Amino acid sequence: MTACSISRRISGWCGSCLPVAPIAEVEVDPIIRAALERYLEIVSEASRYIPPEMQQTYGSDVPWRAVADLGNILRHAYHMTDLPALWRIYQQDLDPLEAVVKAMLADLDPDAPTLPAPPKS
Repeated sequence: MTACSISRRISGWCGSCLPVAPIAEVEVDPIIRAALERYLEIVSEASRYIPPEMQQTYGSDVPWRAVADLGNILRHAYHMTDLPALWRIYQQDLDPLEAVVKAMLADLDPDAPTLPAPPKS
């Protein structure tokens, strides 16, 4: 997997992937909630493949550790997830992350070498 393909994956998931719905609708619709959680989990996992040098160069203000940790919470402490916090992430934090990823994509060579596996956390 190349840095370019990982960045495209994150960029493709950012934005309006889920139906526009008020949080009250997400609270009562288990399918939308599951989609929200899975969506954030995928973005979190993909972020682990971005090399630290790129994270620092393009997104020094992005809390990369927190982005990666969110996936751990969703996978292992799913029964304790806080929907209002997840909704805030979806509503407020993905646009800045997408901007960083788009900047990475603008500078990346699509034929860049394959990235190593993400570090163990």
